[in-house]
Amino acid sequence: MSILHKQQHNGYLSKDLVTCGKCNTLISSKLTCHKCATSVDEIDSYKIPFAHKTGEINGIVHDAGIMTINNQKYIIVMLTKELTDNNIAIKSMNYVGKLIYDYFSNKPTIL
Repeated sequence: MSILHKQQHNGYLSKDLVTCGKCNTLISSKLTCHKCATSVDEIDSYKIPFAHKTGEINGIVHDAGIMTINNQKYIIVMLTKELTDNNIAIKSMNYVGKLIYDYFSNKPTIL
């Protein structure tokens, strides 16, 4: 688990799962927290815990792991193949990761 928590490629399922270090609100890639109006330069933001392994080659993108939300662990796996553009899968994974987080943290999803 410690090795999976050190994954450096976090641009797939967990890309937008960054939390404000002051008020614990999900801030994604924003520069200012919408809840407490703190600039990310003034606080230590942190990623939602996600022990995972990614993989990508031409036409294939994968991300699989265990995401911790409100002290509960959820196994999440997203596998793709036969892609003509890997960026489509990556954007889909960003979206799905946020949907999963919102659902299990009981927060409304803004589409």
